[in-house]
Amino acid sequence: MNRKEPPILKSFSPDIPKAPETRYINRNIPLFLFPDATTDIFYLGIFTRAGQRSHSHPLVPSLTGQMLNEGTANFSATELAEAIDYYGCSFMPETGKDTSALHIYAPVRHAIPVTDLLFEMFSSPVFPKNRLALQLSQRLNSFRIDRQKVRTLAIEAFARNIFGDQHPYGNVVTESHFSEVKQTHLQDFHAKFYKPSNSYFVLGGNIPGDMPEILTRLFGAENKSKKISEPAYKLRENKEKKIFIPVDNAVQSAIRIGFATINKQNPDYPLLQLLSFVLGGYFGSRLQRNIREDKGYTYGINSMLVSLADCGYFAIVTEAGASVCKPALNEIYKEIDLLKKKKIGETELNTVKQYLAGEFMRMFDGFTQNISTWRACYDFGMDYNYLKRYYNTIIKATPGQLLDIANRYFIAENFHEIVAGKK
Repeated sequence: MNRKEPPILKSFSPDIPKAPETRYINRNIPLFLFPDATTDIFYLGIFTRAGQRSHSHPLVPSLTGQMLNEGTANFSATELAEAIDYYGCSFMPETGKDTSALHIYAPVRHAIPVTDLLFEMFSSPVFPKNRLALQLSQRLNSFRIDRQKVRTLAIEAFARNIFGDQHPYGNVVTESHFSEVKQTHLQDFHAKFYKPSNSYFVLGGNIPGDMPEILTRLFGAENKSKKISEPAYKLRENKEKKIFIPVDNAVQSAIRIGFATINKQNPDYPLLQLLSFVLGGYFGSRLQRNIREDKGYTYGINSMLVSLADCGYFAIVTEAGASVCKPALNEIYKEIDLLKKKKIGETELNTVKQYLAGEFMRMFDGFTQNISTWRACYDFGMDYNYLKRYYNTIIKATPGQLLDIANRYFIAENFHEIVAGKK
């Protein structure tokens, strides 16, 4: 065996599973099934259009979701916690930019009482004032600690800069926001958005045969309501493209470079994401090899392309030693320019394609991964056919196509540069 030669890469095509079975609660609320009879775990997820985008105050959506288990019309916070513990289940609220989610995992033998419990938390939370005060106090403490981290300062400044602070994506939390939140804000937000008709439901794992009927009995009683309209927001990026946030005692400087761009509904998205992987999307990427391995400026660096409802964004993220911040920035721009001037070699491109093919395999490894992958399509009005097109586009991509994408999207004047620390 010659250990100086890398293993031979063999091409393969991942199997994309069939679309989930679709049913409806009360004939109009989507219910999707991802059964897996090999597990003893039952999963129920409720996904509601009640994310950060749905409210002008940056704390209200996440606090609403976080406090659903802090007391309901029939149970106190302590009683809910004891029930969750008794049934051996895991309850996880989640608030994203565009949607909020309630996830619950439980042994299948407790699927019915756990579903009743989730219905109680979804439909009749009371948001007790004392529990809200505790949540706000804990969050404020965490907020103040995070203010001392250069990474947090860079993340927030980057969001404000590329989206604008008038857009919910860029309206980041400030200390004054904590004193503004009232119980009525959460109650009003919940009453408006947390409706079955504003949600879709997902069952996964070991699904009892009568569970769709149980969900219909619990969640199907809602009177049909009008579609909830949300305001249309405009992106207003900051005209000042380079922001430096001085942190005198910083050992490292946080760097974020990028711009608002297309989301996955644009046909260029797969090629732009492939280009992002070449630049900084995996351990052998150009930024990793240059800035981490060769120069030693950082412990890690990566680039990403993220898709949101209103747009997408591209970002390069790292923390470099404060004394080498400027050289690190120079090397980042150097690697971007190389992608615009010179075609990617076939060997390098094939390596990235094989890496992404492997990632595709992991995207369907178990029902939880399958659900996450499916949601990444469904939330943008697409199905698994999108993944087939995405995969075929990447596998067939040529160096010439990526050179064209680099020159069309990596426009120097569009890049925002945020540095927090020392420069």
